[in-house]
Amino acid sequence: IMSCSEEEIRMLVNFISERVLGGVIGATSQVPIGTDTDVLARQYVARRRIHWMSKLCERRLLELTKNQEDDSPSEGNESSIFQEGMVVFVHGWMDQNDPRPPYKGLSTILSITKDQFDRDCFELSLPKGKYLTNVPAAVVTMPEDCDFENAPQRLRVNHLKSNRDRHLPRVRSELLKDLSSMEWKISSLIQHLPNLSKSVQKSLMWEVAEEILFKATPALSDPPKEILAKFARVIETDDAKTSANNFPSFYDELCTIAGQKHYS
Repeated sequence: IMSCSEEEIRMLVNFISERVLGGVIGATSQVPIGTDTDVLARQYVARRRIHWMSKLCERRLLELTKNQEDDSPSEGNESSIFQEGMVVFVHGWMDQNDPRPPYKGLSTILSITKDQFDRDCFELSLPKGKYLTNVPAAVVTMPEDCDFENAPQRLRVNHLKSNRDRHLPRVRSELLKDLSSMEWKISSLIQHLPNLSKSVQKSLMWEVAEEILFKATPALSDPPKEILAKFARVIETDDAKTSANNFPSFYDELCTIAGQKHYS
């Protein structure tokens, strides 16, 4: 996950949200009474793993975007619709004194300037290496899907990229909301713990222990193997700490071993 691109993170999160999350949340949303099947146990482990995955995805997303300037126009801001590199459709235009007939079709914006009335004017790149200059915004619109029917593949790819970039702030906001919906905090996990078998309790504890270790690794004072050995002594030798009342003390003990403060 920590080497994924933004698009790969988006695909992963969309898959989990659409295909997996609903069923897992449905199976773990209420504390089970008098039941503890293997299937249900796997759902609890999956729920916490999804939580951890969401935190890693969020961390990676912030790494990828923290140095990027958000130059995308806000929706509804007509003056900022067009950007350099965007594919547009020209509705009949030709430079003055050019003997060619007015051009109608797809083109790519090379540069944007302003006319004397502070309106956008474009320099456009046409197919086959041709160009148009001083094209007014009045004859330029966003292309429809049908306009690409016989267009070169290069124009299709450029259009998809520029269209994605134009909506990037909204897309990122939706992605962060999806990640937020995957959270399953320690406080929620604790109330389910007493109703699960000892083996499932320990599985969930090791899930949390791995998260703590991963977060602590850059600043560990002891080698990871020694930390894991100390974790094992806490998890495997003291069953009393698996009760709802004692789980926080177990959790705090693991954090202390790893030199970490509270980690959700």
